[in-house]
Amino acid sequence: MQLTLLPSELQAHIVSGLNNRDKKSLRLTCSTLRDRSPLRIDRVFLSANVRNVEVFRAIADHEIFRKGVTEVIWDDALLAESNEQYEDEFYCEGEGLPGCDETCPGEPFVARKGNDVDDLPQHLERAKQMEAQLPLNVSYAYYQGLLMQQESVLSTQADIETLKYGITRFPALKRITITPAAHRILYTPLYETPMIRAFPYGFNYLIPWAWPTVEPGFSPCEAPPWDTEAEKNKWRGFRIVLCTLAEQEHRISEFILDVNGLCTGLNCHVFDEPCEEYEDFVALLRKPGFNRIDLGLLVSTQQDEGWPSFRSGHLKHALGEAKDLQHVATASTLRDFRLRELSFLHFYGDGNYRNLLCDMRDKLGWRDRSASERPKVTIGGGGGGLVAVHVGRATWVEDEVSEFLYGDGQNPFGREGYRFSPNQIRLGFGVERDEFELDFERPWAQYDELQRLGYYLDVRLQYEE
Repeated sequence: MQLTLLPSELQAHIVSGLNNRDKKSLRLTCSTLRDRSPLRIDRVFLSANVRNVEVFRAIADHEIFRKGVTEVIWDDALLAESNEQYEDEFYCEGEGLPGCDETCPGEPFVARKGNDVDDLPQHLERAKQMEAQLPLNVSYAYYQGLLMQQESVLSTQADIETLKYGITRFPALKRITITPAAHRILYTPLYETPMIRAFPYGFNYLIPWAWPTVEPGFSPCEAPPWDTEAEKNKWRGFRIVLCTLAEQEHRISEFILDVNGLCTGLNCHVFDEPCEEYEDFVALLRKPGFNRIDLGLLVSTQQDEGWPSFRSGHLKHALGEAKDLQHVATASTLRDFRLRELSFLHFYGDGNYRNLLCDMRDKLGWRDRSASERPKVTIGGGGGGLVAVHVGRATWVEDEVSEFLYGDGQNPFGREGYRFSPNQIRLGFGVERDEFELDFERPWAQYDELQRLGYYLDVRLQYEE
C-alpha cells in the first residue's frame, strides 16, 4: 500500500519516528508527503566553526523552526594545528597520543574492533569510510581550511555573539549542554553537527577532545589551580555560557556538562574559593525554575589531599541556592536521586564491590519492601576490574544485581572464598556497552560463547596431525 493512501493519523505516527534527514528525503517524493512531513528542530549546535555558526543563525532567524528549539549544544573542542599541539593540550603529561600513526589519528578503528567479525553493524559504515579515505594532500588542505575558519570565529567572537542572539530568539529554550566529545571517535561522532555533516566522505582527521583527559588505566589527570586565564580557557565554553547567562535574561532550567565516558570534566578547583565563574554558576542555580545540573568533574588527586575543593563548602552552597532543583549528577554515569547508581567507584583499603553488595543485601532491609519500592541498582565498570580497556566501553550489571539483592541470584562480583578480583564482574554476568559506539552491545561472556553468538572470529589455530 502506498504511504499516501494511509489514514493521516497513521501517516503522522510513521513520520514522527523519522529523523530530519529521512524526512527531507521523504518530502522530495511528492507534494502530499512534503506537506505531511514537517521538519522539527529541537536542538542546535554551536562551536568555533563557521558552518555551525551559520546554521545556528539561520534557524534562529526562521520564524517556524526557532520556536521548536529547546536545547543548545556547545561543542567545546578546538581543532589542533599539529600532532604536538594535540598531545600537549588534550593529554596529560607523560601519556602521549594513544596508539596513533600518521594514517589514523585518534584511537585506531582496528584497536576498538579487536577480534570482531567484519559484518557487525557498528563496523560496516566505518570500514567503508576507511576504504574511501581522501588522499593525504586533499585531507590536509581541507583541514587547513577548517583551522582558518576556527581562527576567524575565535578572533571575532562570532560564536559568543551567536549564542547571545540565540537566547533571545528561541522562546522554548530550556537546556544548554556543553561537551568536550562532540566528535567522539573517527567516523562515529557523538553529535552530527553541521560542521561534521559537511565533512567529505572518508575525511580522516585529528579528533579533537576539549579539556585535559587520560586514557583508561593511567594516573588521574592533573587539575592545576583555577587562577590563570590560560588554565581557565581550557574550559572556554563553560566560561562563555555562564557569563552569557549571567548577563542576559533567559529561561534556562537545565545545565549539562556531558563528558560522554571520557576521563575528564570541569576543573574542580573552580570551587576552591569564590571567583567570577563560581559567582556566575551560583547565579544560574539561584534562578527560579532551574531544576537540573549535570556536573562532570575532573577531581585530579583530590582524594590524596583530603578533597579540599569539596570541603571548601562552595559547591554545597551553590547547590543549596537552587531551590527548585530536581536532578543532580556529579558524573556522567549518574542518573538521578531515584536511581541508586554505583558505577566506577574506587574503594579505600579492603573495600570492594562484592562486599558492598553483600552489605546492601543484608543490612539495608530493602528485601522487605514491595517490588515497586525497591531501589534499582546499576553498576558499571571495566569487565576485568574497575578500569575499562577502551574509552567509553564498560560492562553493566543491573538485572543480576537485582536478583542478588532481592532474590536468590549469585553475586556478580568475584567468587565465594576467592580474594582475587572482588571488583571484577564475573563472566556470564552483565552486558558490555560502549558510549562511543551506540551499536556496540553484547553479553560479558567467555570468548567461545561470543564466538558462538557471532561476535568474534574463529582465530583458533588449526594443527595438522
